[in-house]
Amino acid sequence: MKRRLKIQIERLSVVLLVALSLPVAADDIAPGTFAFGTVVDTDGASPLHAVRLPGAVYQRSTRGDLADLRVFNAAAQPVPFAIRATPIAADTQPAGVALPVFPLPGTEPRTADTPMQVRIESGGTLVAIDRGRADTTGAAAGAYLIDASSLHTVVAALELAFEGTAPLVARVDVEASDDLRSFRMVNAGAPLLRTQLAGQSLSQMRVELGGVRAKYFRIHASAGSLGPALDRVTAMPPAQAGSAPREHLVAVNGKADGNPFIYELDGAIV
Repeated sequence: MKRRLKIQIERLSVVLLVALSLPVAADDIAPGTFAFGTVVDTDGASPLHAVRLPGAVYQRSTRGDLADLRVFNAAAQPVPFAIRATPIAADTQPAGVALPVFPLPGTEPRTADTPMQVRIESGGTLVAIDRGRADTTGAAAGAYLIDASSLHTVVAALELAFEGTAPLVARVDVEASDDLRSFRMVNAGAPLLRTQLAGQSLSQMRVELGGVRAKYFRIHASAGSLGPALDRVTAMPPAQAGSAPREHLVAVNGKADGNPFIYELDGAIV
C-alpha cells in the first residue's frame, strides 16, 4: 500500500510518524494544491509508520517551522502525523587500560626536576626503579610512578585503587613526563575519598586529567602520606561522542561571484 507525502521538512535528522488508519476531517487542502510531493511505500498493517525523508524534500521546503508539510493516504485524505528528531546516540566510554605501578623510594620532598634511577626497555617500557638508597619506604611516602608508555591515546582520567578497605581521605598531585627527567603538573590537589558507614559506602577515586598524552605519570600525596598502598591505576580514554545520522548533498549549478563560487542549495538545508 502506498501513501503520498506532500512537502517539506527543515532538518535532515527528522523522523515522520504517519498514522495510516486515522483519517481526519477533510479541509480545503488536497494533494493537487502542493507544488511538490513524494510517495512513501509502507508494508504491514501497523497503524503507525516511521519515515525518513530524503534530501529532495528538504530542498523544496518553504517553511522553517514545517507548517507546509501534509500527509495524505491513498484516498487523498489528510492523515495525522508527528515530526520527531532522530535520537542522537549516547556517548560511549571505551574500556580503561590497567597501567604498571611502581612505588617510589624516599620520603624527601619532590620537585619537578628530582632525578630518578630507572631501567627501561627500548620503546620506553619501564622495567624497574633502582632504589639504591637505604630509605625504601616508597609506599609510606605515598609516591608512585605509573608507566603509560604503551598507550597510544590521550588519558582523560586516572582511576586509582588502594589496598584494603580502610577509610581514606587525601589529596594527590599528578605530574606527567616523557623522559623521566622533567615533570609537569597536570592535576594538583585532586581529592580522593573512601569511606563506609552503616553498610553504605562512598568512594571518589578518579583523577581528571582533561586529555593528557604522556609516557609516565607521577602520583604523590599533596601533603603527608596516602596511608594505604596504591594497588592499581587504570587509564581512562576520552568518551566517544554520539552523533546523529548524516546525509550528503551534491551541490550543482554553482556560479562564480568574484573569486568564490556560490551554490544554491534550495530549502532549509542545515
